[in-house]
Amino acid sequence: YKLKVQQAKDSGLDTIPSLNSEYEGYKRQLLETNIQRQLLEPLILQEFERSKEDREIAHVFISVKSENALAKITEAYNKLKSGADFAKVAKEYSEDELSASNSGIVGYFTAMQIGLPEIEEAIYETDLGKYSKVIQTEIGFHILKVTNIRPARGKLKVAIIKVMKPSQDEEDLIVRNRLDSIYKALLNGDNFGELVLKYSEDHKSKENSGELDWFGINTYFKDFEDVAFSLKNDGDFSKPFSTPTAYYIIKKVMDNKNPTFKEAEPVLKMKILKSRIFIEKMKAFEEQIKQKNNFKMFDENAQKLKAKLIPTVDKYPFIYVQVENPLPIASVSGKIYNENNIGEIIQNNYSKITGKLGHERVEALFSSAIEELVYMAYEKNLIDTSFEYRSLLEEYKNGVLIFELTKNKVWNKATSDSIGLQNFYNKMGDQYMWNPRAEVFKFNFEEEISYTALNKTVNKNKLNSKADWDKYLSEN
Repeated sequence: YKLKVQQAKDSGLDTIPSLNSEYEGYKRQLLETNIQRQLLEPLILQEFERSKEDREIAHVFISVKSENALAKITEAYNKLKSGADFAKVAKEYSEDELSASNSGIVGYFTAMQIGLPEIEEAIYETDLGKYSKVIQTEIGFHILKVTNIRPARGKLKVAIIKVMKPSQDEEDLIVRNRLDSIYKALLNGDNFGELVLKYSEDHKSKENSGELDWFGINTYFKDFEDVAFSLKNDGDFSKPFSTPTAYYIIKKVMDNKNPTFKEAEPVLKMKILKSRIFIEKMKAFEEQIKQKNNFKMFDENAQKLKAKLIPTVDKYPFIYVQVENPLPIASVSGKIYNENNIGEIIQNNYSKITGKLGHERVEALFSSAIEELVYMAYEKNLIDTSFEYRSLLEEYKNGVLIFELTKNKVWNKATSDSIGLQNFYNKMGDQYMWNPRAEVFKFNFEEEISYTALNKTVNKNKLNSKADWDKYLSEN
């Protein structure tokens, strides 16, 4: 192994730009995997544990657009601290009118259902019957109370017979009577799927025996979900009931209440990678790296560089023009990175930023460059402190060299060295020839009479080849 690596270096393979670029790609993947493992694995476990519960919450909400929003939410919080009833405070202060009239109750939620990480965090960090501190999000200020906790409902698959509510009261009675007759037919053993085809007005599910896709809580109307999740056994069906828009009979097909961690992990991973929770964790992680490596930004110089980039940033191909006396832009672990350093990174990363123009594109490219500096510092610390990480990097680098060496010296020989191939054949070809061979049919007989009979058949029908025998046996 080491001799191959040394031969690759002696051949100058470690100076080829394309191979170094390939190694840098592996290096980046390894770093991203390392960071994701640190951040993702605890998040996946956290969300899996949280997903075992559904939590009902009530809230007091003041919009960020509201005048004196902070003062209002603070006043509401102080009233709660002094012993005021949460329902009354919600009714008095909350700007969510729908929940305010219902004691502030919003409904049940489970993990990964709320787009605001601060809210989910508060829901699962607050004990039953208690309320949170004031929470600020991008949409406003919140005080949350956990009013109930139940085992998670999980996911469910049902089939439905759906009939839309009519606009006229006299027609409504006719529709309800029709649902009652369908229900009686089911009780008498009629096939659910056939009744779906005959009566259901949900055209999407109708062609699939009324079956809906898998769903969890907060997918449909609360009345619909409560009835669906109350069905105990596969095949059970509900009495007719209504939601604000339609009448239903639901049949339970199957549920998936308690997936194992192994089953849930890949789904949770995909959700988390796209979630605000992960974005916020990444930002916090970057801040930690900055603090640990004494990161400093020269803000005035950074703004000058951004202004300089705007006129050319939308021209393709983008080329950064080096300057003679570059201004310092950032400092990481005592090392100064000037505008030429940042410009070079921006040029390399240019194609990674799409869908933005002008000022927005400059901001995105600049942020990407600074992020790269931060992660370079993190990677250096990893290399210095982690033997495992350092060894894996070395293995990647040597692997690229050995692959290229083997490709040049072995795998590509047959296509690139035609003279060598001919010489090899001339020298070794006789070792790869078949020994003399024959195709035979062998028959064993216990009696000589059978042998004689077969011999006559062979001679009479001229059975001298496999093709002759195949034809004869197919016909006889």
